Formats: sequence, C-alpha cells, structure tokens
Amino acid sequence: MKLHRLLSVMTLLFLFSIQTVAASTAESQVSIEVNTDGVSQVVTSHQVSSDSESQEVNSYQAKEIRQQRQTAFEAQQTASELKRQELTAERQAQQAEHDQLRAEQKTQLCNSVKTRLQAHANRYAQIGETFVRRIRHVEDILESVIARFETTEVDVSNLKVMLDQLEIDTTALEANIQAHIASLNDVEQLACNAEEDDYRAQMKIVIAEFEALKAERDAIKSYMQNTIRPELQALRVQVAQNNPHPEI
Repeated sequence: MKLHRLLSVMTLLFLFSIQTVAASTAESQVSIEVNTDGVSQVVTSHQVSSDSESQEVNSYQAKEIRQQRQTAFEAQQTASELKRQELTAERQAQQAEHDQLRAEQKTQLCNSVKTRLQAHANRYAQIGETFVRRIRHVEDILESVIARFETTEVDVSNLKVMLDQLEIDTTALEANIQAHIASLNDVEQLACNAEEDDYRAQMKIVIAEFEALKAERDAIKSYMQNTIRPELQALRVQVAQNNPHPEI
C-alpha cells in the first residue's frame, strides 16, 4: 500500500515536473519571440537611423559639391575678368603707343612741310622780287626811249599805252606775289595746328595761286617779247628812215 502511494506521488511529481518544464519552455519560446521582435524593431530602428544619417551625409555632400562648383565658377569669372582687364590694359597701352607714334610722325611730317613751305616762300619771294625789279628796270628804259622818240617825228602813243599796261600788269604781279607768300605763311601754320581737311583746302589755294603767278609772269614776258619789242623795232625803223644818223 505504501509502495503504491509512493509510486502515485512520484508519478504526480513527474507529471508536474513535465508540465512545469513544458510551461517553462513555452514561456521561453514566448520570450524568444518577444525578444526576436524587439531585436527586429531595434534592427529596423537602426536601419532607419542609418538611412537618415545617409541622407544627411548625401545632402551635406551635395551642398559641398554645389559650393565647390559655385566657388569654381566664381574663380573662373574672376579669372576671366582679370584676363579681360589685362587685355583691355594691353590694348590701351598699344593704342597709346600707336597714338604717340602717329603724333611723332605727324610732328615730323608737319615740320618737314613747314620747312619746304618756308623754303618755297623764301625762294619765290626772291624770284618774284628779282623778276619785278627787272620789269621795273625795263619800264624805266622804255620811259627813256619814249622821251627820246618824242623828240623825233614818230608816233609813240601805242608804246605809251603798252608801257602803261606793262606797269599795271607788273604791279598786279607784285601784289599777287605778296599774297602768295602770305598764303604760304598761313598754310605753314595750318600744317601742325589744324584739321587735315583745312590744311588740304589751303594747300589747294596755294597751288592755284602759284600756277596763276606763273601764268602772269609768262604773260608779262610774252607781252614784252611779242608786243612791246616789235613796236620798239618798228619805231626804230621809222626813226632810221626819218634820220639816217639817229641818236638812239
């Protein structure tokens, strides 16, 4: 009987132990499952945190890249502006050098022109003075000849008219020579102190005056050779016919 109870108690203890183990196992499984979910939540939270940090890193890197690009662009703009300023300064320096060279060339040219104009004015003043002096001398001779012819029976009225015309032409030539020299002095002043168009216009006037003076001089010479001289020769013939031994 005691053995039977003992077996019964042992059996109950065994069953109780089995149930306790089973319950403990179930609790362990539940705990594991709970812990597993917690780990999953932790892992998920860590993953979200990692993604956020990655986004922040990417945003920071993108910002850095933009700043670097902006800095590079500004540096390029600055370099371009400096290069432009350098080229502008170089062009200005070249232009200044070119302008200085042109100014020096213009000064040399105008000095050369002034020298030629002065030489021409001096030379033509001498030539004109010499030519007029010779014509005046011819006029004096004609006056003497006319005075002698008037003592004879020849008519010297035409010769007097010719002498008057010669004096008029010579006086006009002398005045035009002085005007031409004044024009040369004017154009000499314009050579360095006036616009090129004004200088060219004045030079045209000077050239025209010079050509006119040559024509006047040639006309006077032709008048003496082709008009006065034949008249003198004719009067001499008349005097010779009237007086075989003329005094003139």
